[in-house]
Amino acid sequence: MNLPPMTDVNSRNLKSIGHDGRALFVAFRSGVVYSYDGVPPDVYGEGVVAPSPNLWFKENVKGKFPYQKVQQDA
Repeated sequence: MNLPPMTDVNSRNLKSIGHDGRALFVAFRSGVVYSYDGVPPDVYGEGVVAPSPNLWFKENVKGKFPYQKVQQDA
C-alpha cells in the first residue's frame, strides 16, 4: 500500500502522520503504520501542529475510528 505524504511529528511514540482525503495514517516509532478510516482532514491538521502529538492522538483518534495495520517495518 502506498502511503500519503507523511509529516514528521515531535513525539516519543509517534513518528509521522499523513492524510489521503479519507483516512489518517499514523506511523509509530515501533515501525508499525495504521490507517484510521473517516478521520476528517481538520483533525489531521490539528495533529500536525499539536504541542503533544501523542496526547492529540489519544484524545481525538484512538478508539474513535475504525483502524487497520497497513505496514510493518522489517
